[in-house]
Amino acid sequence: MVFTNFNYTILSMVPKIIHQICGETPSRLVEQCVSSWNCLMEKENFDIRYWDDYKLAIFINNNYPWAYNAFSNARNHAEAADISRYLLVHHYGGIYIDWDIHLNNVDGFMSLFNEETKGFVLVDPCNYTIASEFFAGIPNENFFLEIVKDINTIYLSGDRENYFTPQYSGPYRMRQTLSKFKNIDFSLIEVKEVFEYDYSEIRQAKSFTKSGIVTHFWEHSWL
Repeated sequence: MVFTNFNYTILSMVPKIIHQICGETPSRLVEQCVSSWNCLMEKENFDIRYWDDYKLAIFINNNYPWAYNAFSNARNHAEAADISRYLLVHHYGGIYIDWDIHLNNVDGFMSLFNEETKGFVLVDPCNYTIASEFFAGIPNENFFLEIVKDINTIYLSGDRENYFTPQYSGPYRMRQTLSKFKNIDFSLIEVKEVFEYDYSEIRQAKSFTKSGIVTHFWEHSWL
């Protein structure tokens, strides 16, 4: 028997969960960015979960107690948020999105979500660092857990002071951990395939949210 014209859709294994870590005093720009994602709850049935320091502390202490000291003794909010975001996506799956990222193109975002069925990370082609502000994964993706294990190893060794935050827990740490993996199931995508501007371009940009799936404003509120 021969079957012809058989159409099927590959369903994403990434849950429809968006994780956002929110501070106490969002700027007006951040409020606009955060609200830009709300349309996905009604149109696409996404669950948006907002995490503050209190919720994160409970989550990590209950599920990853071995990482709690590195989280609670972080030198700044970025390091605590880095540890948290990797563990959230490892535990629940879904998409992590920084609070200063604006959704520009719903259809483009849904195409990205539906096509990358096992998740994705964004790569900066200038230095091959991984964007820690926007990534997706399936539950129990080992890469995200391994990042936190590497961070925790540095913390326990007492060697943390020899690292700046991006090298300790951010984009360079993600790159270093990824280099240990010979095979991955998720996709590597260049930053500009998703972002309106890269880090260097946005500092000279005159207009915003006119192109790209998202715009990351890099407010650096953690500094």
